[in-house]
Amino acid sequence: MYKLTGLTDSYNQKIIVPNTSYGDITFYFHYSDTQLSWWYGVEWENWGFQNHRLLLSPNLLDRFRNIIPFGVSCVSLDGGEPLFQSDFVYPRIQINILTTDERNAVHTKDFRPYIYE
Repeated sequence: MYKLTGLTDSYNQKIIVPNTSYGDITFYFHYSDTQLSWWYGVEWENWGFQNHRLLLSPNLLDRFRNIIPFGVSCVSLDGGEPLFQSDFVYPRIQINILTTDERNAVHTKDFRPYIYE
């Protein structure tokens, strides 16, 4: 797992993670005042997308698991969604790049709420 560092409270950010096991991965983050939310995009080799809302997730890129060899998790220190511009500075929100094994482990886990047991 690689922790994504270098995020600030700037409205538009571009972070390039060089020399991962999968090559260079580029992340784009944009904060929207009107939506009170962060939006993100990812580029890797010839694949990419933009403008997806950043939410808490064990793997934000799980729907692309047959296309890309990594995953991205978004975790919160207090359990709240990424709403504030200073979330990465505080750091209340953490973004992690998952390896292939970690991505597969997250995909096969059962995240059923305890209330239904």
